Amino acid sequence: MTPFSSSGPPGLGVAGVVVILLSGVLIWVSFLRPVLHTPEAPDPAIAPLPAIKIAINRATVAEVALLPGVGSVLAERIIADRDLHGPFASLEDVQRVPGIGPTIAERMAPLISFELPPTEPDFDRD
Repeated sequence: MTPFSSSGPPGLGVAGVVVILLSGVLIWVSFLRPVLHTPEAPDPAIAPLPAIKIAINRATVAEVALLPGVGSVLAERIIADRDLHGPFASLEDVQRVPGIGPTIAERMAPLISFELPPTEPDFDRD
């Protein structure tokens, strides 16, 4: 290796060493060479966010499955719970569904609304 060389001895990996000889004093200066960084691949467990809010009380299984952390199985549980117990009024209501914990609920919160489904007119009233 020569003084002011940017290449170090074999086996140093990304580290290099510069040797400077001044007045008989040997000085070692270590440095890191730039390392190319490749961006990480997107996490497949996190679905792309929908552009609009999903009305959880009117949504289909396919629409609910678009929410982050919710797949088709969990979406079916959400719809089944809604059909059995009625519409969700809050995020806490959604957490009653087995498999929906605080983490998934937190991811869903900005992406869902709790609009009630439209009611059918009652024509039998006098």
